Amino acid sequence: MVTLRKVLASDYDDIVNIAEGIWDGSDYMPNVFKQWVNDPEGVFICAVDTVKNKVVGTGKLSILYDGSGWLEGFRVHKDYRGQKIGRKIAEYRIDFAKTLYQQKKINKLALATHLCNVESVSLISKLNFKLKSAYYVFWKEPQNIDHNNFKSELKDFEFTNWECSYDEFINLDYIKRRSGLIDLGYVFQQPTLKLYQEIKNSNGFVSINGYKGIFKIKGDAYFIAIDETFEAINTFTNYYLLKLKDGPANSPTTSLTEMDASLIENFNKEKYTSWSNWQPDYFYYVYDGDM
Repeated sequence: MVTLRKVLASDYDDIVNIAEGIWDGSDYMPNVFKQWVNDPEGVFICAVDTVKNKVVGTGKLSILYDGSGWLEGFRVHKDYRGQKIGRKIAEYRIDFAKTLYQQKKINKLALATHLCNVESVSLISKLNFKLKSAYYVFWKEPQNIDHNNFKSELKDFEFTNWECSYDEFINLDYIKRRSGLIDLGYVFQQPTLKLYQEIKNSNGFVSINGYKGIFKIKGDAYFIAIDETFEAINTFTNYYLLKLKDGPANSPTTSLTEMDASLIENFNKEKYTSWSNWQPDYFYYVYDGDM
């Protein structure tokens, strides 16, 4: 029998076991586990096989700085898929979100998922989520570096902190081109003072060879090049491939809008990798049912 309950600190090993089967073992869940367990506003739930006393699925509802209810951390152990455990977790979180909405603690419910999460995409549509935007997610593997045209040491790059003001942040063309949302670490939200302060306090505003951007590690390394050109994105990629080569994070990842598809040819020439052979594959959904 499988039942739902809140995740406990003692569930960590089971969560790690689930994460080992996600994204080739690079899932960010273990990195955010402690933060999520101690989150006083959202809810972090799990599905438990009561016979084996084992956590076999998870789901997190967070409240973002802009007041969005955000669904994340949706996982089902590979040995328990196809048993409608995911639907049970999803429906619980939606019901919880409706309560928060009625209490005016959130203003909408949203999530992001990937094309390869076939079961998740199918379930999302059945539960009244509507697709709002799609993106290309891509990166470069270290073995695909062209060493003839690659600056081989960090000292070859001019790296500084970008003194970005709050007014400059909320008026970035990058955000305007994404319907007023900033996508950072696989979370979409409107720019707010609290988000600005979080990025600033973590030294996330950076400039590399004159190109401005934002950098974040959430298990994976993720960056935004404000100037969405091939040159800017390639500069950020090459710098962070060097910076992170001996660390736990994977190759730095970023995204493109469908409006920027013309740049894909350049990234293909430089042997960048896309999750889905350069299809739009990273989706932002908003709940469209009754709240």
